[in-house]
Amino acid sequence: MCEAPVLQVPDFEKKFVFVTDASDYDISAVLNHSVGQDLAPISYYSCLLSAAERNYSTYEKECLAVLFGCERCRSYLEHKEFLLHCDNLALCWLLKRVKEIGRIGRWVLRLAPFKFRVKHTRGCDNVVADALSRIFEGKICEGPELTCASLLESLPLVYSSIELHQADDPFCKDVRATLVADPAEVDKFSICKNLLCYYPMGAKRRRWVVPTLLRPMMIKYFHDSSLAGHLGAFKTLNKVAMNFW
Repeated sequence: MCEAPVLQVPDFEKKFVFVTDASDYDISAVLNHSVGQDLAPISYYSCLLSAAERNYSTYEKECLAVLFGCERCRSYLEHKEFLLHCDNLALCWLLKRVKEIGRIGRWVLRLAPFKFRVKHTRGCDNVVADALSRIFEGKICEGPELTCASLLESLPLVYSSIELHQADDPFCKDVRATLVADPAEVDKFSICKNLLCYYPMGAKRRRWVVPTLLRPMMIKYFHDSSLAGHLGAFKTLNKVAMNFW
């Protein structure tokens, strides 16, 4: 997704096609230019919604995705007309018939500098933006089992064998043995789906215990990968610590 020939340098001679989407937790946008009958991506954007924004109606979230994307891509889009694709018919109708209705009206005013035509796209055809808008869904939903399952799908394949690595790790073996012999002796750890988790009293979620052998790879994945963003030490550690111990 993040390298040529998939991701391309923008060609201002071609028509830009801007695709947006929203889910219950996240909004996203993809800037494309047309190459024949196909679309070639130029840049991707996604943003986690705040607690207040998650209470917005569906068309408000979809409109927020349009506003978020347009303002992030202002340098590409402000100079000429582009085609806006969204999969919400109500929003398509609203953007074609501008009405200053509360929050939506204020957003539409912020979209005034942009010239675009709106086209409805079926949800099943809005694949890339839809995927970006659902990145965080499994990780936010309540319940440790759902969180762990979603992480396994997104991490490198080596983490699908984390159970085997825990079985060979001296620390994990000692904790598991203590849990089997006398669970009261270890009040901060538990076993969930045969995986050792850190789960102290009062914690909101379980965190996987990462075996020593996998820790350097874990840090590298959350810092160096294309989607990680090469964050600083503090942010990288916080990102890892959301789900791992």
